[in-house]
Amino acid sequence: MSDAKRTMFAQAGTDLATEFETASDGLDWGRVKVVEPDMSTGGGQLARQSMILESVDGAQHIVMGWVNVAERTAEVRDWALVEEACLRRYGKGLFLDREGYEQPVQLVEFMLKRRQIEPRKVVPVSRMEPTPAPAPAPTAAPAGQPMILLLVLLLAAAGGAAWFLMK
Repeated sequence: MSDAKRTMFAQAGTDLATEFETASDGLDWGRVKVVEPDMSTGGGQLARQSMILESVDGAQHIVMGWVNVAERTAEVRDWALVEEACLRRYGKGLFLDREGYEQPVQLVEFMLKRRQIEPRKVVPVSRMEPTPAPAPAPTAAPAGQPMILLLVLLLAAAGGAAWFLMK
């Protein structure tokens, strides 16, 4: 590693990545890797780091969430979302079943809570009920109808004025 200095948030992100690497060492299901930030995070604006779930053999690696050490925020994806992403990327499901996926989730929660970061769980949106069709817009009066009404009123007023003047 070079002697270059990292900014405060970049160093905190690098430390977190190292902690995850150490905590994941030797686990039988794989590891959770936190991607190290660049040397500077722009005052924390670029501090978001992906959390990647990797199988032991390295055949699968998929984003399971993210963490932002500057804002002390994080998201962890539900198993169904990660499973869906694996199906799209690899053409097969995640190497962990729903129950097995809880192990890396628990590791992430434990590691982040040590830093006072409470991860938010992201679950898939239920598509059980279809979105109702929008109600048809009320039909407007034909475009010429207000003009005709205005013309009739003007004629009636003119006729009334003419009758009044002739009297």
